[in-house]
Amino acid sequence: MSVVVPQSVMEAVEEAAKRRRLSVPEFVEKALAAQSTAVLSDPYLEARAKRADGRGWRLLDEAPDAPPLPGDERPRGVAKRRSRSISWLSRQPVSFHSAAGKR
Repeated sequence: MSVVVPQSVMEAVEEAAKRRRLSVPEFVEKALAAQSTAVLSDPYLEARAKRADGRGWRLLDEAPDAPPLPGDERPRGVAKRRSRSISWLSRQPVSFHSAAGKR
């Protein structure tokens, strides 16, 4: 499988992989695995999404665009983390290319 991504995405993936001390293919494999598992393993969320009527989005649209209240800020450099363990039954080689063709 070959994936072509915008240069900005490729640069972000490379930086994220570097920070995790992973190769780009390792990082992408883990990211795809986590996202696939999140989508496929939670039928509850899918069922809730089907019942959604859009009221929540309207409420969010009405919320003021304001910074968090004092004490509610996320500390600098702290991001949400979720870890999941995935077993792959088969592995297929994947190549990654930026849209600019540099890779």
